[in-house]
Amino acid sequence: MPYCLASIAQLENQDFFLLIVDNASLDGTVGLIRQFLKNNPSLAQRSRLIENRYNLGFARAHNQALAWTSGDFVLLLNQDVKLEANYLTELLKAINDDVACGSVSGKLDRWFLSVSEGGQSDDLSNRKVIDSAGLLIKRNRQVIDRGAGEMDKGQYNNAEKVFGVSGAAPLFRRQALSAVSLGHEVLDEDFVSYKEDVDLAWRLQRAGYNSLYVPTAVGYHDRSISLSRGWFNRWQQRRRQLVKLRAYSWSNHWFVLLKNDDGLNLMRDLPWWFSYELAKFFYLLLMETSVWWQGIVRIFKLLPRMIYKRRRLKSVRQRAAWQIRGWWLR
Repeated sequence: MPYCLASIAQLENQDFFLLIVDNASLDGTVGLIRQFLKNNPSLAQRSRLIENRYNLGFARAHNQALAWTSGDFVLLLNQDVKLEANYLTELLKAINDDVACGSVSGKLDRWFLSVSEGGQSDDLSNRKVIDSAGLLIKRNRQVIDRGAGEMDKGQYNNAEKVFGVSGAAPLFRRQALSAVSLGHEVLDEDFVSYKEDVDLAWRLQRAGYNSLYVPTAVGYHDRSISLSRGWFNRWQQRRRQLVKLRAYSWSNHWFVLLKNDDGLNLMRDLPWWFSYELAKFFYLLLMETSVWWQGIVRIFKLLPRMIYKRRRLKSVRQRAAWQIRGWWLR
């Protein structure tokens, strides 16, 4: 959090209002925020700190922030992200040059803040490892961060359109968010956490908005908790996650498809999609039974609401199924 706030104070473009939402933290974060604002009085004059009494979840807290701001553009920023000074400047330049652009993000590199147990360092020595160069969707409907884990050799140095942008540090056009929102919900609050950025990216695509990747805007995403290498270590790390969160991730993936995918596209890609989903289904059933059970219950519980939301979203769809299909055939 301190590094994130410090980078905000050092942005070249300071023409913004800062809204900080504390989602009922218990680790002294509020004290750090108050001290930061005290040390930056000019920024404090155009800032507001919201202290939620309860953890509202990622999606609802972000909707809270969106509802209490009114600018034409909004930058959503995770607390574990640090920005270069020109980040906001470059994103605003790109989104203003394309009136059809609804979202834009820069190049996010991996940043390992905690270099040892109990130790912290502002270490950007791993900046050559890419964290996200936009979202990529595969034919089996798996959505991943482009370039994640790759050494940065300049392969993502060109500005280009992408399927969507990572939820870590995206800039959105307010008009685009309003067009695809369901009432007060921009991010789907039924998701609670996980896959909200994928759902929003798909909705913006269907509504006719472009998403841009701008490599001249650079940020750093703290991946200190993701240092494990090899499939076995990653599997152990996954098992340490709360069962509830893993169930959210699996069920939310189904909700994304139910709300946004096209039946004809899904039938055309049935072999790729079915084999991928079948493998996940039996892995969870056999290896993570509690996750499977909670996910199944959640899917059936929220199924009617997702069908209702799909129907409501039909009115804002501007792009045909074949245009969306082009993203996973590239």
